Amino acid sequence: MNPKDPLLKQPAQHGQREVFDRLSRAADGFMGDQVAGGCVNLLVNVLRQSHSNWPAAERAFDELFGQTKQLLKNHYDGFGARKPGVFPFDQHLIVPHVAFRPRTNN
Repeated sequence: MNPKDPLLKQPAQHGQREVFDRLSRAADGFMGDQVAGGCVNLLVNVLRQSHSNWPAAERAFDELFGQTKQLLKNHYDGFGARKPGVFPFDQHLIVPHVAFRPRTNN
């Protein structure tokens, strides 16, 4: 993970950073949609096992997604149009001038 990633600045609460790090390592090599799907399945399983009825599970789901939606929104510009780059988009490459001359057979 890029050390400048804003997610690394999130406070670690109750082992969440360790779980995130372990899941990140386990997800290495999978496509983004596969990782997202696997994480959603884990979330559904956690909520299903933590709440004995649908209203309680739904409340927990809505609260969790409300918090995470704001976290995600914080990683986009003020207009919500695009995420700010971890590296600036205005980088320029400057290539030194090289004078190519034909070879002489001396």
